Amino acid sequence: MVRTDAEWKTAEKVVRDALRGTDFECEDPPVGLERLGGGFINFAFRNTLAKPIEGAPTTVVVKLTEDKLKIEKTTGEEFTLHKTRSYYEHQVLANHLVPSFCSKEANDDDSPFILIRTAKVLGYFPSRHIQVLEDLPDTLTLKAHLLSKSFHPAFAKACGRAIGAWAAKFHAWGRHSDQGQLREVISNYEEASVFKYRSSCGRLNATVDKFPDVLECKRPLFRKISERMLALIQSKNDEIVHGDFWPGNLVFTHNREDENTTDVDSDNTGEDIHSGNKHLIFVLDWELCHLSSIVVDLGTMLAELWILYFFEDCPSAPLIITSFLEAYGSVDKQDALDTMIYFGVHLIIWPCRTEWSSSPKLMECIQFGCNCLENAYDGNAEWFKDGLFQGLFPSEGWKRLEDICIQI
Repeated sequence: MVRTDAEWKTAEKVVRDALRGTDFECEDPPVGLERLGGGFINFAFRNTLAKPIEGAPTTVVVKLTEDKLKIEKTTGEEFTLHKTRSYYEHQVLANHLVPSFCSKEANDDDSPFILIRTAKVLGYFPSRHIQVLEDLPDTLTLKAHLLSKSFHPAFAKACGRAIGAWAAKFHAWGRHSDQGQLREVISNYEEASVFKYRSSCGRLNATVDKFPDVLECKRPLFRKISERMLALIQSKNDEIVHGDFWPGNLVFTHNREDENTTDVDSDNTGEDIHSGNKHLIFVLDWELCHLSSIVVDLGTMLAELWILYFFEDCPSAPLIITSFLEAYGSVDKQDALDTMIYFGVHLIIWPCRTEWSSSPKLMECIQFGCNCLENAYDGNAEWFKDGLFQGLFPSEGWKRLEDICIQI
C-alpha cells in the first residue's frame, strides 16, 4: 500500500508541530523535511535542522508511528499494528546498549573495516509516537546493493561475515542475564509475535487456496508446521529477536573517502567511521523486536537473501549466505531444522504476494520451500549438508545447546 500525498502532508504537519520549539525544530517549508521511502507502515523523514548545533550533524531522521490496519487480501482477515510499537522500539534502542560488532574483532587483516551498530536515539516524543534518530545520509540498503550487482566477491564475503557475527553477538546479548529487565518489558509486546506468526505460518492456508492444484496435498503438512512454529514461538521467553531482520533493514556507507576517519573501539557504539576501505552499517527498524526464537531472524534473513539470488540472479547473495552462516557459528540441531522450516515458509508465502508473483520461476520457488519444510520437519539434516545452507549443519557432530555460549 503506497502512501498518498495527502497522508504524507498530514504526517509532515504532525512532525513539524511536535518538533517546534525543540532542538530538532525543522526549517520552514518547502525545505526541512525530506520524505524517506523504504516502508509503508511508518512515516520517515530526513529533517534539516532549523538551528543546528555547531560541530554536530545538520540532519536527523524523524520517524512517526501510527496505527496500521493490515488486511490479508485472500481472506479479508484484519489485523492492526498499534502505534504503541514505537514505545517498545524505543525501550530497546534508548535504554539498553544493543551490541555493536567491528570486523577487527575477528582479527582478519585482509578484510575491510566494517562496524555494525544501531542508530543513536536523539529524541523521543511519546505522546506523538515520534522518534528522532541519528542520520546516515548517502547510503543504500543491502538489498539495493545486491540488486545493483556491484559487490566485489571479497567484499560480499566480508559483509556476510560481519552481519553473521553481529547477529550471533546480538542474540547472545539478548539471552544474557543482564537483559532480564528488558525481556520483562518486551514480554508485554505480544502483538509483535502474533503479527509475525500471522504474516508467516498464518498465511499458509491462504496460499494453498491460491494454488490448490499444487498445494492442496500439502495442507496436512502445513497444519503440522504451523502448530510446530506456534509452539516454538510461545515457548521462548529468554531470546530477544529483531523481528524484521532482512537486507532492506541494513543500510551502509561504501567507500566514502570524503569523511574524516575516527578510530573505533569495537565496544563503542557512538563513533562513526567513513574512509577509504572502512564501512558503517546501521541495523534499522526495531519496532517488531520481541521475545521469540532466533530462527525467526535467521530464517527471514536467509530466505530474503536466497530470494534475491533466485529471482534477481544476484551473484553476491550466496556468498553472503555462506559467510553469514560461517560467522554466526553453531546452533543446536533443532534450531537449525526450525530455521529451515521458517525459511521454507517464507519462500511459500512471500514471493507470491510481491513483485515476483508473476515470475515464471514462482512455482519452482514454492516447490523448493515445500522440500525444505518436508525435510526439516522430518529431521533430515543430511538433505541440507551439501547445499548452500550446510553451515547450519556441521559435519563433525552437533554441539549441545548448553555448550553454545558466545562471550559479549
